[in-house]
Amino acid sequence: MSINRFRFLIHALRFDDITDREQRRELDKMAPIRQIVELVTNNCRNNYVPSDYLTLDEQLVGFRGRCGFIMYIPNKPDKFGIKIFMVLDTKYPYVYNFEIYVGAQPESPFQKSNKVNDVVHRILDPLHGLGCNVSMDNYFTNLPLAKELLAKKITIVGTMKANRPEIPKEFKASKSRTSKSSLFGF
Repeated sequence: MSINRFRFLIHALRFDDITDREQRRELDKMAPIRQIVELVTNNCRNNYVPSDYLTLDEQLVGFRGRCGFIMYIPNKPDKFGIKIFMVLDTKYPYVYNFEIYVGAQPESPFQKSNKVNDVVHRILDPLHGLGCNVSMDNYFTNLPLAKELLAKKITIVGTMKANRPEIPKEFKASKSRTSKSSLFGF
């Protein structure tokens, strides 16, 4: 595709009705793209059967355009962008489900809790009862979440920050343990 053709398509491509966009934006920050995002997420879930091993992570997609929910994360390669939480299949590189982080929404049906456990439950909701295992990093991993997901037939593997209160003192660093040793608990 030539650059001129690409620019023409980007200029002419619209996903929503511009006449009522401002009214919808008062209720939803993601109003201009909500319909296409929901269509893509539904197609991702409906057209693929996930394997037993999945990964839950966040990604900052670099973007510097006009958008009400641009994030700044200084330790990422692209420091400005749109933050997306997603669950991916580890067997094949496939995004099974995702959610765009838009921050605090106004009072509306689109208002959702941004607490970590609530985000994880929303993203993993289609997987309840499938008996899969989800790997996640320390941003998502905590003991109450692990217990809630285990009740829904989902196991997790994840790292935890050392300052979590649910970590037993035997697992914390001490001078009596040799360096580079491992300790496992079940």
